[in-house]
Amino acid sequence: MRKTLDCIVLGNPAVSGVVRQASGTQFTASLPQGDAELFIYKGMEDKPFRVIPLPDEERIGSVSSVLINLPENEVYTYLYKTENGYHIDPYAEGICPVKHDGEIQWRGMVSPEKSVHSHSVHLHFEDMILYKLHVRGFTKNRKGMNAQPGTFAGVRDTIPYLKDLGINAVLLMPAYEFDEGKGSRKNYWGYAGGYYFAPKYSYSASGNPALEFAEMIDSLHEAGIACLLEFSFGEREDARLVTDVLRHWVMQYHVDGFRLAGEGPWLSAVSKDPLLTKTKILLSYVEENAFPVKTQPDRSKAVYNTEYRDTMRRFLKGDPEISSEAVSWMLRRNGVTYSYISYFNDQDGFTLADMVAYEERHNEENGEDNRDGNSYNFTWNCGEEGPSRKASVCRLRDKQIRNALLILMTTQSTPMLYAGDEMLNTQNGNNNAWCQDNMTGWTDWKRSKAAAELHDFVKKLIVFRNQHPILRLSEPLRLVDYKACGFPDISYHSHAAWLLESRQLKAALGVLYCGKYAVKTDGTQDDTLYIIYNMYWQKQYFALPEPPAGTSWVLKADTEYGPVFYPEGEEPAIIEDENKQIPAEPRSIRILLAKKAGI
Repeated sequence: MRKTLDCIVLGNPAVSGVVRQASGTQFTASLPQGDAELFIYKGMEDKPFRVIPLPDEERIGSVSSVLINLPENEVYTYLYKTENGYHIDPYAEGICPVKHDGEIQWRGMVSPEKSVHSHSVHLHFEDMILYKLHVRGFTKNRKGMNAQPGTFAGVRDTIPYLKDLGINAVLLMPAYEFDEGKGSRKNYWGYAGGYYFAPKYSYSASGNPALEFAEMIDSLHEAGIACLLEFSFGEREDARLVTDVLRHWVMQYHVDGFRLAGEGPWLSAVSKDPLLTKTKILLSYVEENAFPVKTQPDRSKAVYNTEYRDTMRRFLKGDPEISSEAVSWMLRRNGVTYSYISYFNDQDGFTLADMVAYEERHNEENGEDNRDGNSYNFTWNCGEEGPSRKASVCRLRDKQIRNALLILMTTQSTPMLYAGDEMLNTQNGNNNAWCQDNMTGWTDWKRSKAAAELHDFVKKLIVFRNQHPILRLSEPLRLVDYKACGFPDISYHSHAAWLLESRQLKAALGVLYCGKYAVKTDGTQDDTLYIIYNMYWQKQYFALPEPPAGTSWVLKADTEYGPVFYPEGEEPAIIEDENKQIPAEPRSIRILLAKKAGI
């Protein structure tokens, strides 16, 4: 290596970006052919205090790398300059705006050493309650409850709320430095390329996004909440860049996983990277054999189950054409090679409250003459489009929301909630709020009576799911009595026991889970559950299978009943009619529990 009078030595060109080390700070970047310069500024100053020449002849390939003595515990910004102008380092771990000659100039940012003290939260998919949120939108309208709304610090402030609700994993929509665009339509969601190594500057309350992001991660982990990040990579994105990005966030911030929007050749590199084998990876779609088969229960790969969303929305609204077989498959679908993430709602489509209030999209404010967004939503407005003051419509909507949530939380795969759905957040019928950085796109934290009641219901529902491991097994159900206990692990029923007959029942089925196939945290066997789903608009009758010996059926929950869940010890007994059947009211779900006498 050549040492200069300016205390500069050649660095290691194999390590991209900026790296602080004991011997100095290394700057490495791939640059266009020809001589270049590295401009280093103290903080946000207008003029550089160091200008480092980067002669073309001293590069290895196209890469320049220099090691420079810089005082520690100070913030620096930097740019590369070639004959084509200034360039931001694509590997910059921070990007910030600086006023320069009366305009905004974006620079790379070098912050004092950050440290993440916590370790990753190793959470199995079957134990996960995933909560998807937009960093800015989640707290921007949280008036009086957040000192720093719309930021990483703002998310940190919501941790007690998330913990109380029962959330143990959050999925952040793009929080790296993406281009928000210009003009009236802002790229609010962030599904675009950008500076993948840098936490978004505008999501920082402190002006130090790297440190603030690290503090948020530590606080989440200390609360037992995993954090996954969403990235949008193009089909032609370089595989090395993608793996470098994911490695960076895992090693620097100890994030727990990623949702990778899009697909491309980089997928193979991600799936084979040894540093990512324990990192949760969520994908939009993969071929059946894209990942090696996992035999241990803590599978690290999962797929967004969009088929679940469409099938279950049709089921929820009572579509008689949706088969009970299709619904039963969605309820028990649980991969061997990888897991599934099931959901009714995310940012792409209606919120939960809008899903039962709108059949048509209302995206006029997006500026595309209401042509954008999905026109096939499989939703039902319960009799009136948009807000309603009719008591019957409002009651039905409330019931359908609880039906949807109960369906989701009794599904074998990982359930995902979209932020605000637990408190009736609405986008007023906008099903594509990608450019709505305003009240439409922000989560509404209103605490109306209806919103508070729904929040409490979701909280109880998550507790119920956690109490019954038979609803969240790590392996697929077999539909056979492989333990020779007199019951298969799961069985289906309709008007007759042990028979799933679509021609007799419409948009309905009965599902019996045998508790002997799952063990609770205290080491005891789980309860046997019989769940009746009647999404049809008429009352239907279901056979009542015999419960396990020494038990009798009690009614644990019923969406026809106001609070839905009956308090422990106050569950009414189930009495069958002369045909050994019990009724289910229109558009209702009933959960029966096999309870021992005297308990």
